[in-house]
Amino acid sequence: RVGRRKTFTLSSFVFILGTAVTIATDDYAVIMLGRVLVGYGIGLGLAIDPLYISEVAPKEHRGSLVSLSEVAINVGILLGFVASFALFRLPEGMNWRLILGVGFIIPTFLVFVSLFVMVESPRWLMVQGRRQEAAAVLLQFYPDRAGVASIVDELTRTIEKEAASASHGWERILRPTGAVKLALAAGIGIAIAQQICGQEAFVYFSPEILEDAGLESRAENFGMTVFIGIAKILGIGLATWKADSLGRRPLIFTSMSGIIFFLVLLSVSVPRASLGGLSVFGLCGFVVFFSSGLGPITWLGASEVFPLNIRAKAMSVATSLNRLTAGLVSLTALPLIDGVGELTFFLMYAAFTTCMLGFLYKYFPETKGRSLEQVTLDLEESAEASSAKAEQKTAHVEAESLLGNDSTHAEAKAEAEALPASVRSYEELKASANASLE
Repeated sequence: RVGRRKTFTLSSFVFILGTAVTIATDDYAVIMLGRVLVGYGIGLGLAIDPLYISEVAPKEHRGSLVSLSEVAINVGILLGFVASFALFRLPEGMNWRLILGVGFIIPTFLVFVSLFVMVESPRWLMVQGRRQEAAAVLLQFYPDRAGVASIVDELTRTIEKEAASASHGWERILRPTGAVKLALAAGIGIAIAQQICGQEAFVYFSPEILEDAGLESRAENFGMTVFIGIAKILGIGLATWKADSLGRRPLIFTSMSGIIFFLVLLSVSVPRASLGGLSVFGLCGFVVFFSSGLGPITWLGASEVFPLNIRAKAMSVATSLNRLTAGLVSLTALPLIDGVGELTFFLMYAAFTTCMLGFLYKYFPETKGRSLEQVTLDLEESAEASSAKAEQKTAHVEAESLLGNDSTHAEAKAEAEALPASVRSYEELKASANASLE
């Protein structure tokens, strides 16, 4: 309703407010209120950022541009590690406030950018009926005017088609068509897969994991955490570089296969302090493979597969389930390690990742080089094909049931089965069976 730019501005304001509340008090309840506001601001930004980039970026460069948002996230995480390493010797209470205080800088800058620099999403403008404004924005991204008219026409057809739908608002998600079901399976599936591999636990608790692996010095531990953060950014750089040339599916499946391998490796090395070097190698390998595929491609893929009429709402659902999964992983990580041990802990997440790899292999489409409208059309065609296949299967089952397996129907059944495959549609097969039985 308010547009992508204003949502950016709102998310930055909420984040700034939450940070200010957290820093300004010593009361636990008020600090938790501040953290809730910070989380809400982060959630808004996490949902709107890839969505906005995917809607303004040319399809040839959409993969690398959307992946840059993941680069920014992990640069922030790395700066957090660096700040923790630099400030952990300061008096308790002062160090964490200084770390959080640094968080004012970038959101304040984003408020200015969203108000005075960013343009509104042309696709959102088209939905609002502001065709001329949308065309003017597109001309800023296609200065030679190549493709602008075709994009506007394609958007117009998509919007008109969606406007003719009987469902509106959240009903499109709660009572989805076949194509929307496929989009939700792909987009929400990959959002959950990003966290179900346990990466959030490794981000928050890598110092504890490294300590269990034998790195007991606090300075040594934090230094290794910074090194792992650098390795993660290098992995994201690889994904950003190759997303538009290799495609989304190869990066996702290579990434998840590597994640599974290193989780199994960690299950062997972490319980043994003598294998501390192998644990560090495994942790670095995990974050590199995560960051070179599943990490950045998650938000790229989710922003691409959802149809225009549900894109914002579906992204909010995907983001909410992503963060809910992340929260569950973070809250249960240390209790699980204490309860079932490191071996079972890592093998459990290897099993989760294997299941999600199979799910995404079936449901996640390749979107490389396709416009967002073409991706929606591909999903509609896939849903129609699946529906036709299911109807054909049902028709044959019903016809077989009608013919029966009784010996008295053997002649009619044989006659029906002798029909050419080209004419054995449901109605034809049923009519032939009835005639034969008579």
